[in-house]
Amino acid sequence: MKAAVGLCPQCQKPAVDFSPLAGGAARCRGCGWEGKAEGLTSVPFEHDFASPEAMVAEFTKAVRKELLPFGTPLGVLLVRWGFVDPKRPDLFKRSIVVYLERATLALIRSVFETRDLIAREGLPEMRELGPQSQAKGDPNVH
Repeated sequence: MKAAVGLCPQCQKPAVDFSPLAGGAARCRGCGWEGKAEGLTSVPFEHDFASPEAMVAEFTKAVRKELLPFGTPLGVLLVRWGFVDPKRPDLFKRSIVVYLERATLALIRSVFETRDLIAREGLPEMRELGPQSQAKGDPNVH
């Protein structure tokens, strides 16, 4: 399927909110540019998905597949911290599945929010991410 991404004509970032209607307004979340949607720089691309929703659904399926092996370690962690009662076998497996599914959806939401943030502001320095994300020996840590 052919599609196009609209880039801000001022800063060339894809972090743009716009109306698909003819003559609709557009606003860049990166630099604050405002204008008509027709003023966006249109960059065509092709993909194999029927719609943006189908692309998100496929991405979600791929993330679920990658996280599935973490179900058991997640279950052990949740039991250790008291979030799941191992003495309730009728609820144990279902609870783990719910936690894993919610974690998957939160990760996907975070990926899209991060992509938007990077489009607006560029990549942050490691030290801007906070101490929990800084690995020991990281050259960005001062």
